[in-house]
Amino acid sequence: MQENQLIRQLPKLTSVKQLKLRVKGSGDASLLPLTLVVEACPCLRSFVFELTFPSNMLCRPRKLERVIRTPHRYLKEVEFCNYYGRPCDHELVNYLIENAVALEKLVVSPCDEAYFSDGRKRVKEPRERALQQLKGKLPYRIELVIN
Repeated sequence: MQENQLIRQLPKLTSVKQLKLRVKGSGDASLLPLTLVVEACPCLRSFVFELTFPSNMLCRPRKLERVIRTPHRYLKEVEFCNYYGRPCDHELVNYLIENAVALEKLVVSPCDEAYFSDGRKRVKEPRERALQQLKGKLPYRIELVIN
């Protein structure tokens, strides 16, 4: 909550054209408050989001949240590193797809599946999950690349 207050106080960063945001995963926290950082950069053209330590994030199913705010008019390329397809991952990607009106390319780099296996049962492979969630569901103007 305290971090959210700090994010809300960000000034407009009109000179920022490229942004790489690295965030440590924690619990089943939503990533949507981080959209305020993207919104603070109205001239942003390229955005790379990297989730570090994705194994710290839980995979509990829950209803997806949806946030529509001011459109991002210049954002053309987004990369999501360590995507697994949890609700928090999917919410952030949906936010960017819906609000980045000039988006041309979405690059998704799934996390290493070793992060999410236990001794008894292996979870669904992250690349398959990304394909299932995103392929065929993007507007035609957006190229989807899954590494």
